[in-house]
Amino acid sequence: MPDNYQNIDESLLKAYQQTSFCLLESDIQIRINALNSDLDSFLVDNNAFRWVYLSADNPQSVLASPAENAKNRAKLLQYCKDHKIRYWPGRAIPASDEWPPEENLLLLDVDRTLGDELAELFDQKGYLFGRLNGIAHLRIL
Repeated sequence: MPDNYQNIDESLLKAYQQTSFCLLESDIQIRINALNSDLDSFLVDNNAFRWVYLSADNPQSVLASPAENAKNRAKLLQYCKDHKIRYWPGRAIPASDEWPPEENLLLLDVDRTLGDELAELFDQKGYLFGRLNGIAHLRIL
């Protein structure tokens, strides 16, 4: 289990754990602490061996306006383009209606170190990361 779970409110941690993290235009859903053969096939098809799944929406898990979220998403996309990071669009769908879905990106061949840097840069409390044939981990900063 990744460290820093003590740095997050228990209800927010539970919300992360119950969220479906989907790749758009596919049937792939990523679940925390689970293997995902469909994601592994996707990684193989894209010659990728590790990944980070990150949002720029709702910094510090505080609801932001649609305009602010769109601005933050555009900055994350531009960062990926500027740094030649391959990505695939995704959406995090919460288990409850108390929180709206968030737009995300699956970043290919990005490790946890860069995941931490990006989460800090985009003011996120957490993100998912993993590797080919491994489970999806939740990283809390």
